[in-house]
Amino acid sequence: MKTEQISRGLGWFSIGLGAAELFAPRQVARLIGVSENHATLLRAMGLREIGAGVALLGQPQYAPWMWSRVGGDAIDLALLGAAARKPETDRRRLLTAMGIVAGITVLDAYVASQLDRAPKADPRWRVSHPEGLAGLERPGPGRRGYAAPIDSDDLTERGENKTVPLEEADLETTAELPQ
Repeated sequence: MKTEQISRGLGWFSIGLGAAELFAPRQVARLIGVSENHATLLRAMGLREIGAGVALLGQPQYAPWMWSRVGGDAIDLALLGAAARKPETDRRRLLTAMGIVAGITVLDAYVASQLDRAPKADPRWRVSHPEGLAGLERPGPGRRGYAAPIDSDDLTERGENKTVPLEEADLETTAELPQ
């Protein structure tokens, strides 16, 4: 299974868990063995989960969204650890919940690290036309949307691009543009 598919699945999981925490916080509290007095905190955690899920569904390849889930998992584990000191806590349920969250944390961290290692677009390549690819035909040299490597002559001493707006450019083409 591809990393982006797992990321998308974790996004759906976040939305489902977040909805449960947001709309049924007392039931979630009983399920994990903590006091129902933490309903407001569980609702806030639900909103965080839903936000992380929506972000992952929108950009499943974007590692920072997955790392935000890892951070949220760390917060969840810390809160569950704090709840373990309370006398009204059901220790068996709480330890089960902590084990599940720890397992999901490992999966989240693995997927985030894989997304970090995924190949990225080579920054030395740019689209030659400011509007990008403008048609369904495959672009080629001298055609709109053709990507070309940036030469060192195209960069300033600080590595910035020396491009000018299209209206100010002195353009000469050797190939015909499609009509």
